[in-house]
Amino acid sequence: MRRKTSQSKQSSTERPSESLFSWDNTDQSFVYEEATGKTVDFIRYADRSTGWPAFEIRFTDGTFFFIEPVPQVQFRVRYLKTQSGNIKTLRDYGVVPEHISSSSE
Repeated sequence: MRRKTSQSKQSSTERPSESLFSWDNTDQSFVYEEATGKTVDFIRYADRSTGWPAFEIRFTDGTFFFIEPVPQVQFRVRYLKTQSGNIKTLRDYGVVPEHISSSSE
């Protein structure tokens, strides 16, 4: 369903005033504009074979949101030296973020 052009589009950082939740203590919030004006057909919770849960929010027009957790592993890298049983940090690289996207799209 298309919005009227006279209405202003809500940005992804704005919070709907009719929300039941308090967003004041969050760092970020997102509005998924694809769902605006759509009718929800059903919401399904699924335990996936990977062991992680997921949710589907299905709309009556055949589209749906698939919400799943994406676990992330990070590494702390340190260059160390041992001498006489003592370990000394020569360089601390800190936490190394993931650089390669797992998405092939």
